[in-house]
Amino acid sequence: MKFFTLFDPKSEWDFVGKIPTALAIAAAVPVICIVAMLVRGFPFGLDFSGGTEMQVKFSQHVTDEQVRQAIGAAGFDKMQVQQFGAAEDNEMLIRIERVSSLTDANIENMKKAVTEKWSALAGGNAAGPDTLEIEFAAEEGDRVSIWLPEPQPATPAQKNTDEAAIDAALTARKAGVDAAFATVLTDDDLDALSAQGFDRGAVTAKAQAKGWAVTAAEGATSEPATEDGSASAMDKALDAQQALLTQLLDEKSGVKLRRTKRAGETEKTTEGAVIREQPYQGKVKYLVNFRGVSADIERALAEKFGATEIRRVEFVDAQVAQQLQTDGALAVLYALFFILIYVAIRFDVFFSPGAVIALVHDAFGALAVFPLVQLEFELPSVAALLTVVGYSINNTIVIYDRIRETMPDDPKSPLSDDQVRSFVNKAINDTFSRTVNTTLTTLCASMALFFFAGGVVQNFAAVLSVGIVLGAFSSTFLAPATYLFFRRSFFKAEVATKTKKGLTREDKARGVV
Repeated sequence: MKFFTLFDPKSEWDFVGKIPTALAIAAAVPVICIVAMLVRGFPFGLDFSGGTEMQVKFSQHVTDEQVRQAIGAAGFDKMQVQQFGAAEDNEMLIRIERVSSLTDANIENMKKAVTEKWSALAGGNAAGPDTLEIEFAAEEGDRVSIWLPEPQPATPAQKNTDEAAIDAALTARKAGVDAAFATVLTDDDLDALSAQGFDRGAVTAKAQAKGWAVTAAEGATSEPATEDGSASAMDKALDAQQALLTQLLDEKSGVKLRRTKRAGETEKTTEGAVIREQPYQGKVKYLVNFRGVSADIERALAEKFGATEIRRVEFVDAQVAQQLQTDGALAVLYALFFILIYVAIRFDVFFSPGAVIALVHDAFGALAVFPLVQLEFELPSVAALLTVVGYSINNTIVIYDRIRETMPDDPKSPLSDDQVRSFVNKAINDTFSRTVNTTLTTLCASMALFFFAGGVVQNFAAVLSVGIVLGAFSSTFLAPATYLFFRRSFFKAEVATKTKKGLTREDKARGVV
């Protein structure tokens, strides 16, 4: 079989002569990327902007594309849908960019309802209006933080201990009673007089002072210990405040609280929708969760596919998303740093800057795809950037190695700039056929993924395809150009010398003595 070549390996293309034009193109790449990000913004996906993750079970078989269409019709644009578990389970994992269902009108309704209910807040005292706070941030989802004044435990009414009043009550109680029981204080007597507001201990003491027999149980002859100021009394007051707030918000805010169904239960309840923290400095903080994105998605899916069950709902909040952004940037920076160290050790310091500059150029070019085409930047996109960096450095190393092989190891005189440029140009020509073949091969694979895959895989393939082309360009022009610049600016040539051990035949022929 006869093979064919796209480029003749023996051809001498003037790549070095085209370096000024190539540098102008290379300089435009990061400028385009930065301008695109400033003008169109950087489209962070759910992993980096926060969102809601839902595990949904359907009563029938559905495809991920059908689910995407149903969710899109409900007004949600940014989403990820994938099968969860086995196909026969009919479960999907849905990730939606968090969109709060709460409006400013809902927040105003909450403030009005809570303020009216806690009318004491208008007094300007320790439990005044400044104690009531309602805080809402759209990026935190359908959550509202409410601070209420710390409730005061109920104080029981003071019992009557007046002896004259007690004596009159005892006399009235025993009027018309059989003589055998007229001077006996029973449990029923104590209960009746306590209900009238008399202190049990004072009644018992008065009966004993009158010489009556006390047959009441020992525990009934004194008032039970009050819970005023105790932990249990405060817990009861807090529970009552929480229950009142839960009912108030669910009925008056215009938005229903989040409802969940526990295992073994048939109905969804608001249990867990209002979370209470411990009182602090006279305030109690409540974290209120309303029905939001998950409820809207559940309603849209139920209308389209019939009965659906939300198995799990989780949130990626803004703080976690910010941490993922930081970790992704550090991953790329660490890769560039260790590549710089490797090239410096593997070759010399004049090669290292060119490798890193070429990689930064490729990373900028790959990043430009996201704002220009408005592709979502997800965690797989970080993997795509790292793949681009790895692929590009592979091409660069091949060209660098050929430059080192082409350059003479021990020149008898310092090499001129033109000589160095010719050696570099020859090395690029020697590897150009290999660069084109490997680039086209990998580009075909990545383009196949782009056209036939979907979702995050398609985004991955788009970034990888652009990175492959830019990697070949930077390895051919940018990296050698940087090497030439640093060698010309900082290299000090040392002419090789050999120790003279007698006259050579050439020396004797010239008459050297």
